Amino acid sequence: MDENNVIQSLVITPMTLGFDNSISLEVAHRYPERLIPIVRIDLESPHHLESLQELCGDGARGLRLNLHHLPAADFLLDEKYLKLWSYLESAGIPLFIHCEASQLQVIYSIASKYQKMNVVIDHMGRIASKEGTTSASFTKLLTLAELPNIYIKISSTNFFAEVTDTHSDLSEFISIIWQKFSVDRLIWGSDWPFSENDGTYATSLEPLLSMKLPNREITLKKIFHSNFKELLNV
Repeated sequence: MDENNVIQSLVITPMTLGFDNSISLEVAHRYPERLIPIVRIDLESPHHLESLQELCGDGARGLRLNLHHLPAADFLLDEKYLKLWSYLESAGIPLFIHCEASQLQVIYSIASKYQKMNVVIDHMGRIASKEGTTSASFTKLLTLAELPNIYIKISSTNFFAEVTDTHSDLSEFISIIWQKFSVDRLIWGSDWPFSENDGTYATSLEPLLSMKLPNREITLKKIFHSNFKELLNV
């Protein structure tokens, strides 16, 4: 973070740790001005809501759901999760979702019913530049712009781009997302350490920095800083 002039960042519990959020919380407690913990919970547990409440009491500031490895997300429509959505809404805890385009309709359904619950679609809904801006997957993502409580996180561009050096082939996608969702609902993430698999931390900035943006300085400040702080209330 210091090397790349990053003031503050999210630390998200990865799937490799299962539902053990101890490291995320520990480092956030150690560097409270620099790191904000986003946790994971086991939705299959009958005590999933109590687990989240306990984690929030220990400093968690957001919930992350990983759905992209699952065949569908319809199970989220079950009534047993209604109290979870209500809690996120009332407590002002944003929901971060890593999902496939095929699962976006379920997300739309939930977010439309709980419009005080802010939802962040990670990695731009896993759109791939090789599919093109007219693809069904990208169209499904843009449909979410109708809901004012849905944000898009521009992240992990190295994974979804074809141009390895600058990821510039994603710039058109980001430009369209910017027009549909407005700059107020875009945030950026490096997806470190995975962003260094075939590039550098700085490379992940290229799709944004290479774009011709109106009010460039204000726009970039919102995406990199202001929207992040407002969403997490920090």
